[in-house]
Amino acid sequence: GKLQQEIKRILQKAGEAKLGWIVFAVIRGVFITHAGGDPETDKLQPTLERSLKRSLKALVDCGDVLRRGRGGQQAPFVYMTIEVFMDEPDTDKAKRAFVELAGAVG
Repeated sequence: GKLQQEIKRILQKAGEAKLGWIVFAVIRGVFITHAGGDPETDKLQPTLERSLKRSLKALVDCGDVLRRGRGGQQAPFVYMTIEVFMDEPDTDKAKRAFVELAGAVG
């Protein structure tokens, strides 16, 4: 849906800027900023934050976004699109290349 598209756009822009892996707080901060708020002091409505997390999980589950980390403060989850990780703008080609790479390594 629209949230998933926006999350991917944020992660793509981060990739283009060579920012590497992105934590959820950065994604949330972009949504707060787009709504005219200040990410340092403002919060998303709880229902929107939940929807954002669900959308991000769906992107991870379908392979469009990669996730690293264990969650929590010591090793927070960090995210990157498959296209950025594989340096391949076509999603399907990026996924195929990732599977090939994983097969060669594993």
